[in-house]
Parts: sequence; C-alpha cells; structure tokens
Amino acid sequence: MKAVQRFAFFVTALLLAASSQAKLPDNTWFIGTSFYGFELNGSGTMSTFDDPETEFDVRRIYSYGMVDGNVLTNETSLGLGWDDTQLPGFELQAGFRHNWRFTTRLDMFWALTKRADKYGTPSEGQSSLVKQSTTYKQSHVRVMLDWTPFEPLPLVFLTGGIEYTRFSARLEFHFDQYINNEPRNRDYRVFEDGGSTFGVVLGAGLVIPSKSTTGQSYVAFTYSYSPYTKDWFAWDSDINFGGAGIELGYRWFLPGDE
Repeated sequence: MKAVQRFAFFVTALLLAASSQAKLPDNTWFIGTSFYGFELNGSGTMSTFDDPETEFDVRRIYSYGMVDGNVLTNETSLGLGWDDTQLPGFELQAGFRHNWRFTTRLDMFWALTKRADKYGTPSEGQSSLVKQSTTYKQSHVRVMLDWTPFEPLPLVFLTGGIEYTRFSARLEFHFDQYINNEPRNRDYRVFEDGGSTFGVVLGAGLVIPSKSTTGQSYVAFTYSYSPYTKDWFAWDSDINFGGAGIELGYRWFLPGDE
C-alpha cells in the first residue's frame, strides 16, 4: 500500500509541476550543453594465443599482455589498470523541437582523459616490469529522438538513437634489471592504438519545470551498447565500449511557432 501511495504522490507532483511549465515554441531549433557522467562498460574478450576468449576488463591490472604474449605471468585477464570505469565529460547539442511530443537532436560528447599507473617489484637478475601507465580517450556522436508518450505528463520523455564512438589508448612500460640489488638496465616501451564503432542508445529523462519560454533544463539516463570486434593492439577483440550515463543539461531555443 505504501508503494502505491508513493507512486500516486509522484504522479501528482509531476502533474502539478507540469501545470507550472511554460509553453516552449514548436518547430524551432535549439543548442545545448550538458555535463555527462559516463560509466564505461569496458569489458569483453581478446583472442590471444593462450585463450581465444581471454577476459578483458579495464579494471584488470595486466596491460602488457595486450601487446606481447611472451611474458610469464600469473595474470589470466587483460585490462588497463583502472581503479574505476568512470569517464565524466561534457556534451554539446544541436537539435529541433517539432512539438511537445517529438524532439530530434545531435549530441557530441568528449570524455576527460583517463590515466592510470601501476607499479611492480623488480626481480634479481632479470628484466622486470616495474611500471605501466595507461592513457585513454573516448568520444561519441549520437543521433537521438526524444519522445514524450503521455500528454498529461509532458515532463517525462523516452529517448533512443544510434551512436558513433571513437577511442584511443597509449600504453607505456618500464622494465628494470637489477644485479646485486642495483639497477643496471632500463627498457622503455610505448604502444598506441585506437578504433571506432557504432552502437545503439536507449534511455529516459525528466524536464525540470521552469517559467522560461526560451530555455529548458533536463536530466536524463541513457545506456548504450557499442561492441568493437576488430584488432586492438596485438589481438582480435570483442569489447563493449558503451555504458551507462547520467546527463544534466540545458537547451536554448530559437523563436518558433507559438
């Protein structure tokens, strides 16, 4: 019973908020910007010599196995050594509001650069991986359609579309050789690679009530599935470069039909 009461209260609050929302113009263009909190999926498999379905996850530590399969290690999975999968960034929009029910838009997102360093312990008499650094960048372009299904609740909308994702990574490795507990040699290796892929996006959002007839604030949740199935560094891969995102933004509307 309490759950039903909470739902009824939520719907009533939305109706009251909708009644105070100013009418925005139809058949008008808009531009917008938003903060996008993106949580990368970043998991899948890589087809190595040892296992055609070697686990990959950006949070796994071992990156050198992505470029060389000849190093003895106890690690059975590959990754970029991240502590988390967060890729926050900023988004620009351009779109067209057809009417209260439909809006089409183009979104362009750039994530902040992600960096991670991991350290190892040198072994006596042999070259050991003592440091690995990963630098990662990702961006996407989306073509989206927003749909408001219920006229009594014009603040709630569903959204969906397609995305084009680009990503790149730089891997740096330091190998040290110690003899009699003294450093003798250092080997530094750098590898860079990237790719692009298409995916699908689904989500939902909520318009924040306002008296403005030229602007609109909103919050939206989306999830994208963007599989990459080509070579990445040394191996064939099957990795999802999509993920979940929370978007908080604002749109400015040009004059249109009242």
